[in-house]
Amino acid sequence: MEAIFTFMAERWPFMAAILIAVTLTVFVCKWHYGRYIQTEKKADDNEKRINTLPCTKHEKEISRIRDYLLAKYPKAFGEYELKKSPRELSEEGRKLFSDIGGASFLEANGAKLLDMIAKENPKTPFDVEQLSFDSLFNHLNDSMFNRIKRWVYYCPVRKLMVDGKEQNSEVTIYDVCFVLSIPLRDLYLDRHPELTMD
Repeated sequence: MEAIFTFMAERWPFMAAILIAVTLTVFVCKWHYGRYIQTEKKADDNEKRINTLPCTKHEKEISRIRDYLLAKYPKAFGEYELKKSPRELSEEGRKLFSDIGGASFLEANGAKLLDMIAKENPKTPFDVEQLSFDSLFNHLNDSMFNRIKRWVYYCPVRKLMVDGKEQNSEVTIYDVCFVLSIPLRDLYLDRHPELTMD
């Protein structure tokens, strides 16, 4: 035992340095690992929040804001609609509808979207038009939109004729929802002719 104490006493500076180095290494590893765990937890929380979209808590407020903006800025979809009532797709709107595969999208998902509109019990064609857009826009996180969202993401700038002048225009997901909403509105009204009677 005395030999051990003598050995330690002779080499204590070296052993103290090793002990300090080991202690510091453990402390730094715990600190760094703790930060990593917190970052990972935040990422998991964010992913959970994203996966619960769309948030229905503020759906009415979002709809009111969108309706206000569309009323205040009626040219929001101007390139894709004819200036008439009821709204109809312009030549550019029909071209965009064709480019995104709108007919096959509505054929595959129309029943689901029409059910969403029906649940809101629209009373007028105007309600149907608004709800057609809402049923699309409020469910963009649904997997039925994956192909179209990829198309929008990679879509190059388009050349559009606006008031007789050629302009560059980027297609947005809002434009896509609009050009899908008009044929969807017509599908619903075809199935509910009572709404178009005075």
